[in-house]
Formats: sequence, C-alpha cells, structure tokens
Amino acid sequence: METNPQNVTSNGNGNIIAPIAGDHNTNNITQNNEFNESKEKSLKEAAQEIQELLEQLGKDYPTETLTQKRKVADEIIKKIDDNPTLKDKIISVIQAMGIEALMQLVEHPVVNVLKVGIEELL
Repeated sequence: METNPQNVTSNGNGNIIAPIAGDHNTNNITQNNEFNESKEKSLKEAAQEIQELLEQLGKDYPTETLTQKRKVADEIIKKIDDNPTLKDKIISVIQAMGIEALMQLVEHPVVNVLKVGIEELL
C-alpha cells in the first residue's frame, strides 16, 4: 500500500479535501456547494409540507394504534398523490437524498407507517 504524501482527507460528507498545486478553478466547488444547498432546502421544504399534513390530520384522527396510524398515513398518501407538485417534489427529494433523510426530518408517530406508503409512490 502506498503512503499518501499529499495529505488527502475527507470532511465526512463524501467530499475529499486535498491541497492543489498551481492554478486551479474553484468554480466546480462553488457549483457543488450551491447544488447541495438547493438539495438541503428542497429536503426541508418537503419534510415541512409532510409535517403540516400530519398536524392537520392529527387534529381529526387519533394515532394511538397501528390501525389508526395506517389510516392517517393513507390519508396523507392520498393528499400527496392528488397534488402533483408535492408528489414530484417528494419523489425528487427521495431520489436525490434518500427516503431516510426525508423521514428523519418529520416528527410524528405516523412517520414509520407513512414511510412505507411513500415508498410505494415511487
């Protein structure tokens, strides 16, 4: 195995950090940061919209039992399916960042049941 004389490291987010000698273009780095910020923003927006739907339905439906949680999840899936803009946003976020990233931002007892329903939308 070779040693690494250039002191290449990772920042933990999949980005490799290494010193670059000579002239270099930072344009690609800027574009990647803007793209990542855009994905993060879309992720947060999609999670917020799901959270709002859960809070609205939580006023009308109990979520104590698994059956009740499924009922709420089914209602949310219907609302997402009936709203092409929201559906496209959620699918795009999941394709870019994964369903786990999306579900981690949603705080509600129905989230695990809802995850299965959202996966079926894909």
